[in-house]
This record gives sequence, C-alpha cells and structure tokens, in this order.
Amino acid sequence: MTISRASINRQKLDNDVKDALRDVADGTPFWVDVTVTAALLDGAGRVVVLNPAAQSLAQYKVRALRLIGGGTNFGAGGDRLISLTDGTTVWTLIPNANIEAAPAISVDWGNAALPFVTGTADTRSVIRQPIRFQYSGGTTDHGGVGSIKFSVCLEKV
Repeated sequence: MTISRASINRQKLDNDVKDALRDVADGTPFWVDVTVTAALLDGAGRVVVLNPAAQSLAQYKVRALRLIGGGTNFGAGGDRLISLTDGTTVWTLIPNANIEAAPAISVDWGNAALPFVTGTADTRSVIRQPIRFQYSGGTTDHGGVGSIKFSVCLEKV
C-alpha cells in the first residue's frame, strides 16, 4: 500500500490508513491536517498529529507547518500559548494574542503568528513520543471556546 501526500485527518483514521503510515518510506514527506480546539486543550489536553508508539524506532522531522486561516478565536481571558511538541522539542510556540485573534488568512511557519523556535527546524522527534499540539505557559485556559486548523508536513527519518 502506498500513501500520497494528500492531507489526512488523523483523528478519524481507520486501520488501513494506520498501516499505510507505518509503511511510509524514510524521506517521504506527508501532510497531516488537524483541528486544534480550546475544548480539546483545556484541562491539560492535547491534539495528536502523529503517534509513532507502535513504530519501534521511527523518528520524524517537522518539515513545514501552516496555520489555516479562518478559524475561530480562542476565548478571551486565557493566557495560554499553543506549542507543537513531542515533549522534548518545541517546533513552534504560538503567542496567546495570535490564538485569541485567529488569523483570517493562512500563514506558513516562520510568520510572526506561527514562529520558528530557534534551533529546532531540523530536529528529530523523540522515539515513541507523539507529536502533538498542547498548551504551553500561562495558567488560565480559554474556556472551551476557539478552533484553529493546522497542516503539518512530516518526514520519517
């Protein structure tokens, strides 16, 4: 089975697609679309982009990241930031102001609304750790309000 670079909604994967992802050849970039909501993140939640736990030694690099414009603002009064992380490496840290005023247009990684974190653009993920979006910093959640879609390009290395 082969896999194309088509976008994948990982939250609704069937077993065939999961098997195909395990078979992605090293060096083949693929895109994953995820919707990150305050309802999922509030209370120490996460939105998993890729969970390589079943793949014994698989590691991935984040090759591109896009915040898809047109989401809904996260609730005012929260002070959280959103990170893309594997628990060790943080590939981006999205400022609170940029999630409380979700961009109307799509922006690529490196834009002020979706910044690079210095020194992480070529960093491999930790073996068996899920790559996920989660809150970072701050102490006050966003009250379950808000939704932003991301496209993440990963490469198995």
